[in-house]
Formats: sequence, C-alpha cells, structure tokens
Amino acid sequence: MLHVRWTRRDLDWAIALADALLVRFEDAERGGFFFTAQGAEPLPQRPKPYMDESLPSGNGVAARALLKLGHLVGEPRYLDAAERTLRAAWATLSELPHACPALLLALGDFLAPPPHVVIRYRDENAARSWRDALAHSRADAYFIAADADALPGALARQEAAAPVVAYLCRGTSCDPPLTRRDAFAAALQRLAE
Repeated sequence: MLHVRWTRRDLDWAIALADALLVRFEDAERGGFFFTAQGAEPLPQRPKPYMDESLPSGNGVAARALLKLGHLVGEPRYLDAAERTLRAAWATLSELPHACPALLLALGDFLAPPPHVVIRYRDENAARSWRDALAHSRADAYFIAADADALPGALARQEAAAPVVAYLCRGTSCDPPLTRRDAFAAALQRLAE
C-alpha cells in the first residue's frame, strides 16, 4: 500500500482516535477491546469479539491499526495495547484460527512489522521522482515537507541537508538515511526480495 498524501491534521486525528480507543474501549485488565464504550448504556454483557463475522473483528482491526500507528510515531502505549489484545485473543486464535483472519493479520504485523518509508523533502519536484521508485513496493510511504515540525517518532527524522532524504523503517527502527534516488531504489529492491 502506498500513502503519498500527508497532513498533520490526519496524523493528529489518528492519534486522537487511538487515544479514545484506549480510554473508552480497552479492557485494561485482560486485554482486548469491548464492542461498547465505557459509560454506554449497560448491557447484560459487554462483548469483546475476536472472530470475524460479516465484518472483520474489531479487535483485529484495532490491534493492526495500533501497531501501524505505534510503529510510525514510536508510541509504546499503542504497541503494548496491540500486544495485550493478541495475548487476550490467543486461546481463540489457537483453537479457531480460520475464524480470526483480522487477528491473524495483526499477529503477522506484530511478529514481523511491515516496512514503511518516511521521505522528508525540501524540493517537491525532486520528491516526485522518488515516488516512481515506490511503484512496486509493499511499504507504506509518507512524504513530508522538511519544514513540518513537532512530529513524533520516525516522522521527525530530517538529518541531512539533501533535497530529499528517505528512511526505510521496520517497526520502530530505521535504516540510515538515503539521499540518492538510486540507493533508495536499490534498498527498496532488497526489501522486496
């Protein structure tokens, strides 16, 4: 999947949504997320489904989204909540893996975080040519202007004075910066192998 649009507003919204998820829906004692929010109308039972039905399991979707956001912004609270969800769902995953595809995807992302690319640019025209190198990559890419400030985690990286700097990351760790497009394309090729 390739993301080329970047706005701070979208990042702030994603962080606010993740924070609300943790505060209002997380089972802090046992892990996982309830289907109903804390303080909602009382029900005889607060469901916490792990199996997919006509829609993917909310716990699987939440765990996967928290992993992606946690790796991108370097926020351990999101990563820890995703891990607690996977641990809470382990019995169901072990007994009925075929019924839990969303959680299996989240487990895969937990065990082997997918790559993502942060590209900081001073020259938008130069950055456009780097997008072409991503055409066949499976890494999510975030193109961020060099003058964007107060960014968390890997998004804040901007160490070189080159017109474009790329960081290939997996989980919360990133490779050294790449400032040449050919080196970037070669690194993406190695990533695909």
